[in-house]
Amino acid sequence: MLSPESAPNVPSPPTDEIEYSRALESLRIDLRCYVRSLLIDKDATDDVLQEVFVLLWERRDEFAEKLRPSAFRVAWFKALAYRRDRQREHLVHFSEQGLRRIAGAAEDVAVNTSDRLDALRQCLGELAARELELLDLKYIKRQPLAEFARKHGHSPNSAQKALSRVRLALRKCIESKLTS
Repeated sequence: MLSPESAPNVPSPPTDEIEYSRALESLRIDLRCYVRSLLIDKDATDDVLQEVFVLLWERRDEFAEKLRPSAFRVAWFKALAYRRDRQREHLVHFSEQGLRRIAGAAEDVAVNTSDRLDALRQCLGELAARELELLDLKYIKRQPLAEFARKHGHSPNSAQKALSRVRLALRKCIESKLTS
């Protein structure tokens, strides 16, 4: 299991409340993904995440030096407490050992999330307008590719192939940015 301490580009500890607040905010996506992988339920994730951030803020002097690993540890214990509460109500289906395995995998993914998002943003900036339009139609507006095909005088099959090419190009671009 990869420790959040060993994450690349670990920032220096925050020195004031504003900096600490920004450091907490930079962890929000990774922590949400981590907690969500442990609890699955979106509402439970939101509740636990709120408790995590409240505790991290209240004890900011204690956690400032090693914020990222501390945040994941707090999230683990808050999720575990939530899970134990639900277990009493017979609403839990994973063993604690299974949950630990899920947590380890989620930590590994969370470590690389921000770097992957940065690479994705850079790669999206390198796409042509038509490619961005195709991605927007499919993933943001969630409309069928037939509309894109009609608009550009192509068959739905060719629009699907174009989308596949764009996705492949994005994957290669992201991988190259992450390895450099």
